[in-house]
Amino acid sequence: MAPQKHEGKPALSEGRLDKILKDLYTLTNNQSRNAISTGKVFVNSEVSVKWEHPIKKGDIINFVLNAPNPRKKQALGAELFYQDSSIAVLLKPAGLLSAPSFDENEDHALKAVSRLCRGPRRPRVVHRLDKETSGLLVFSRTLPATQVMREAIDHKRVIRKYRCLVVGRPTPDEGMITSMLLRNAGEQRRGSAKGTLKRYPIDAKPQMPQGEDVRGAWAITKYKVVAFSKGVSAVEVEILTGRTHQIRIHMAEIRHPILGEWVYAKERPKAPRLALHAAQLTFKHPFAENVLNFEAPWPDDLKECQPIPKHWHQKIVPHPDTFFLNDIDLPEPDDWVEDDLPKRSASDEDDDFDDEDDFDHGQDDDQDDDQDDDQDDDQDDDQDDDQN
Repeated sequence: MAPQKHEGKPALSEGRLDKILKDLYTLTNNQSRNAISTGKVFVNSEVSVKWEHPIKKGDIINFVLNAPNPRKKQALGAELFYQDSSIAVLLKPAGLLSAPSFDENEDHALKAVSRLCRGPRRPRVVHRLDKETSGLLVFSRTLPATQVMREAIDHKRVIRKYRCLVVGRPTPDEGMITSMLLRNAGEQRRGSAKGTLKRYPIDAKPQMPQGEDVRGAWAITKYKVVAFSKGVSAVEVEILTGRTHQIRIHMAEIRHPILGEWVYAKERPKAPRLALHAAQLTFKHPFAENVLNFEAPWPDDLKECQPIPKHWHQKIVPHPDTFFLNDIDLPEPDDWVEDDLPKRSASDEDDDFDDEDDFDHGQDDDQDDDQDDDQDDDQDDDQDDDQN
């Protein structure tokens, strides 16, 4: 289902935007001005909210029915990054849950995106971020889109990249970390099962440990150091599995904890908060052939931390009127990544809110979805949520 839109039309004469729009699309004065004020009109691919915007003959005017209102792009501290008739992408701040918890009074990203995406297509949870992690979250807006997006994550067809600042400099500068993660690896904290933490070259294809005594959920983390200064590394991370606190655990267990880490580090490295940001999402639109790439800049509340590479400040959002085919190829499913995630249908959407009690020092609010309370430790992390 493509976004609702009118095709762009060239202005036939010079004049004010409201007058030109009215004539091009046969609107009333009120309809024309309301469309402009609510961010539904684009002039040469740039949104314009001023009625008096001067138009030249030949300028391309696009009237996009479902474009988000640029004056209503924030709620509960979250920013509406993108929306069309099938999906919405939200930039979640640290400290905000991804979805409802047992505390009905606590705010969450689903509530924020629901306020920003008005209409009959209520957003639905596709994946999650840990409460203390900022960054990009995609929500579906229809049941078919929910099923397609969840299957894409289950089959490793969504690229999820994070940025973080860590203590010291990992050696080598790029690599892969794997382990079997347990809910309780000791001291009532999550962690890798004894003897399962392994490090490989970044392009390796390790196999999941086998055996009757192997317990836990297999986690795979790729990392790359992109800057280093004064004992701190800027690291880019890609997860091939979405286990609870996966990045936090793996970086701490190789002795390079994330700045601001208070659960898995022996001593909390100084930072205003956990220096972990879900910076990039890349996936095929559920009902179009085009690949969408979203990139969120490094958050303002962490800008005092260093080093911060220049490219971490860039923002990439597909134009709301048309899908750009990015020069990014989504990977084919890796047969070496054990696909042990449960397959869900659209009817399972409410399972996203089956949060379980956890041990992680108050971090139990936005944990793994699609999980039964009576599952064993080696089963409970087998889902796709980005609880890192």
